Amino acid sequence: MKNILLSLFIIGFLFCSCKEEVKEDLLTKAWEEINNKNYQQAEEYCNQILASSDTLHVDSLREIYLARHSARVMLDKWQLCLEDCQKMIELGDTSIDTKNMLGQAHSFLGNYDDAIQVYQKLANIDSEKFEPYFQIGDAYRMKREVDSAYKYFTMSIENKPLKNALAYNRRGRLYSEDKLYKKAIVDFDSAISQLEGSEHQCLAYTLRGEVYYQLEEIDKALRDFDNSIELCQDLVSPYYHRGFIYAQQNQKNEALENYKKAVDLDSTRLDIYWNMSRIYKKLGNKQELIYCYSAILKQEPANYSALELRGFIYSHLGDYESAIKDFDKIINADIEETDKDQTYELRGIVYLRLDKDEQACNDFHKAVSLGNKEAQRRINLVCK
Repeated sequence: MKNILLSLFIIGFLFCSCKEEVKEDLLTKAWEEINNKNYQQAEEYCNQILASSDTLHVDSLREIYLARHSARVMLDKWQLCLEDCQKMIELGDTSIDTKNMLGQAHSFLGNYDDAIQVYQKLANIDSEKFEPYFQIGDAYRMKREVDSAYKYFTMSIENKPLKNALAYNRRGRLYSEDKLYKKAIVDFDSAISQLEGSEHQCLAYTLRGEVYYQLEEIDKALRDFDNSIELCQDLVSPYYHRGFIYAQQNQKNEALENYKKAVDLDSTRLDIYWNMSRIYKKLGNKQELIYCYSAILKQEPANYSALELRGFIYSHLGDYESAIKDFDKIINADIEETDKDQTYELRGIVYLRLDKDEQACNDFHKAVSLGNKEAQRRINLVCK
């Protein structure tokens, strides 16, 4: 009997040891995949460990949840990140790092009150720390409770006036939004000086450049945008702002060059396409106008202003079929009829060019009935 029990014990011990080795192997692979930026695979390894293990030591579980949380952060799976943090805390993890991760997850999920509560507890543990005050300030900033945001960013800066550039940037942005431009510049100056040589310095230059523009100190603004681009070629804002300034200075080619770089980096910025279209209109470049309006419509198919303008350009290019298609989309849309008065007139003009006089006159009459007085002149000229 003793031999049987001993054998069972040995088998059980070996089985558990084998499971532990498998766990360690998969966990090592998970961290390797995180280091290699293969975050989905890392998460899957952690899931495999948890699914195949009936019982694991508390410390082992915490390690697995930490690895999975790290992968999920990079995958923007913030609800799942929150759940992993909560599991670690349930397992007795009271570390500051885990509480910071919990606050971070709440912030990204928009649970700002919960984030403030987490970071306030951390501030109570060590009132000399600057990070919790910064995070509280940022949560209040997202809640648009500006006075509280100012308060906590300032507390963060007072606790650590050096190497706290992000707090200066955040508070500077609030000052800028409140049109307290001189205070904003002082904060951005501090951020820039503390970020010397860092890639994050480009944002501070951009923010200060925006303030200089508001102060009409255009040369300083351009210099800051140039510095930002020199440090970071992948930031949209400095290219956009340079393009805007060059357009105001009637330097069309320079403006377009910067706008093109901006949309190459972010093709979703409709305001850039609109700004480009104004320049192409001045240059009389109809093909590029089609490009701009089409880029806008790709993202907003129901943008009726872009549809009407594109249809108008198609008609000038002699592409009457495409013009009528654009005008039809507006006329058939579920919008106020009075908003279609000009579209009826424009479609009527295209019908005239296609020698479809009856259809043209029907459109002109419809346009007049909707309040378009210019269409009456066309009726007098071509309609019996």
